[in-house]
Amino acid sequence: RLLRDSVWKYQDANGALVISLQADGRFSTVRESTQMRLFQKVFVKAPISSGDWKIQNGKLWMHVRSSVDPTRVNAELPFTLRVVTEKDLIFVDYVGHVGQAVRIK
Repeated sequence: RLLRDSVWKYQDANGALVISLQADGRFSTVRESTQMRLFQKVFVKAPISSGDWKIQNGKLWMHVRSSVDPTRVNAELPFTLRVVTEKDLIFVDYVGHVGQAVRIK
């Protein structure tokens, strides 16, 4: 219930990944980063992937329908949910890394 119709931000080495989980079961991800352009930093948002999501047996399952990485198209990515609150989402990703996202909407 806390995940339905929410937006989360996860910081990693490449910047921030923003994950939108819509109430109708669709998701989208956008990579936020800064780049130097004409001698000034510019905030860039690049779409990464989209598809369907569901919660099943304590896991957030993301079925990727489109992605900038063609090897991820049609992939089922499970994220084990450790903690879900109004502000925080702590999870273990599909390769075993623990991550924490912060709710921004």
